[in-house]
Amino acid sequence: MAGAVAMLLVAALGSAGILWRLGRDAEATASRVEADVRARVARQAGELTSLVRSLAGDADVAAALSRRNQQALFDRIEQAARAAAGDVAVTVATPEGTAVAWSGRPQGEPGRMVDAAPTLGVAPGTLGLRLVHAAPIFAPGTQTVIGSVS
Repeated sequence: MAGAVAMLLVAALGSAGILWRLGRDAEATASRVEADVRARVARQAGELTSLVRSLAGDADVAAALSRRNQQALFDRIEQAARAAAGDVAVTVATPEGTAVAWSGRPQGEPGRMVDAAPTLGVAPGTLGLRLVHAAPIFAPGTQTVIGSVS
């Protein structure tokens, strides 16, 4: 009798947990999953934007890129990537799109920086779609684009 009661209790708790986590029907489940994905993408986009903005505005990154000091670029990018939450890949490139320093999983060359506007979007990667934020790096004290960070 105790075994049957325990089995019914486990079944009831399991059903309640499924209803709470997934919803009553397919529509409720889809809504919950959509909300979860939207929240996750928004959080990741915010973290990525913050990381890219901090590197794009970092005077040490701009100075190292101007002098083509790759060791300093690699060190600074690695430091920023380690401090970032989650699994991120960071690339610093010339205005023509040639990668000069990076950290994380390589995703190919970032492409040519056509204008000086920061962009946030989705791009194909080796493991599927990836969230990408690119921003220009300006020469210290000027508005001349000397590279990009993505």
